[in-house]
Amino acid sequence: MARTRGLALLTEARPGTTSAVVGLARAPNDGIPYLQWKDPDSCLWRDARSDLKQERRQEILLQALDLFLSALSAAERDTMVSVWEAAGIPDDMLARIKEAGDHPREWRHILGTGDGTR
Repeated sequence: MARTRGLALLTEARPGTTSAVVGLARAPNDGIPYLQWKDPDSCLWRDARSDLKQERRQEILLQALDLFLSALSAAERDTMVSVWEAAGIPDDMLARIKEAGDHPREWRHILGTGDGTR
């Protein structure tokens, strides 16, 4: 067992399984511990609470795409989701979606999926 982030982390590998690094972190507002795990693909700490927040944020942004860029095809929408999943959602994405709705011919550039990222 290693100590980091103030609480114990466990690494366990059994034959036929992969190892996992898990730990407890304290919520900043109430100090209640919650389980986290190290994502082997991104090398970032994840937890169920943050995953739900990220999913909700993505849902809101997809609704904004539908509202401001209703002419997008399903493939274009899927591209946008792929970009978000790979690079993360920029903090100003809602403002970008609105701006793209105001300038629909430039949406790829504004949203960072075109010739150059923004």
